[in-house]
Amino acid sequence: MVTAIVLLATALVAVLVYLALIVRQVRTLTRQLTSRLRGDERTTITLDLINPALEALAVRTDEALRATRDAEVRSHRDELRFRALITDISHDLRTPLTAVRGYQQLLGRSDLDADQRAKLAVAQRHATELETLVQRLYEYSYLLEAEPRIVHEEVDVAILVADVLLAATQSLEDAGLDVRFDPPGPVLVTTDREKLTRIVQNLVRNAAQHGQGHLEVAVVTTGDHVEIRCANPFPPGAAVDPDRLFERFFTADSSRSDRTTGLGLSIVSVLARQLGGCASATLEHRKESPEDRLVLWVAVPRRPAGP
Repeated sequence: MVTAIVLLATALVAVLVYLALIVRQVRTLTRQLTSRLRGDERTTITLDLINPALEALAVRTDEALRATRDAEVRSHRDELRFRALITDISHDLRTPLTAVRGYQQLLGRSDLDADQRAKLAVAQRHATELETLVQRLYEYSYLLEAEPRIVHEEVDVAILVADVLLAATQSLEDAGLDVRFDPPGPVLVTTDREKLTRIVQNLVRNAAQHGQGHLEVAVVTTGDHVEIRCANPFPPGAAVDPDRLFERFFTADSSRSDRTTGLGLSIVSVLARQLGGCASATLEHRKESPEDRLVLWVAVPRRPAGP
């Protein structure tokens, strides 16, 4: 009986020691993983050969982390190449486009009949559209490459939005949009006026290109942020993915006749992040209306973040 008790106690002590070693290995693995997640690539995920299953887990974890890191490096390298490609394309298109516009101006001064002038007007309109696309490409590539320079000043967002809408009156009328904007009074933020202006301009330009019916614009204060919202009716059942609208080169409908790169809202997103804010879109379903409403909004902080 005593022998059995001694053997049982010895076995129990052995199990407890083994469990303690396993726990120590798990803690070692946790420390190594934490170090790798913090960016220390020199840390290798290894364990002493105490438990084969844990050792296999450590090896596979190390392989997965290295594969993830390699994928991130390749993705970053591809992104840099893609940005360089956009920059090169925008530069390469500018020279022939300038020549085309110059020859169109010369033709416009020539003795043309009505039919020829109508055809020239069509060519000029397409050249203008191409010029806009090239400018968008250049602007987007510049925003990605350049270190953002933020000049803070006090800005009344309500007045800024009203000024942009006023400047875009002709394009909004040509698009058949009924603009509804009720300024809420002074809404002051400390931010970069130029970047915020470009954000609003791109939102309004997007509405003129793709909106219909009426455009509801609002400036709303929410806590420490100010939101600029642009809402358009949207036909029920129409295909649109709000989560993808701010992706570069994304167009909600590839069959559109409008010439668009899908970069306008991407530029909005980049600028919003540079100001410490964000951009997003939601699709609202309203019971009182047969139409849904697509809402694009940008939130910017009322004050710049501290150091």
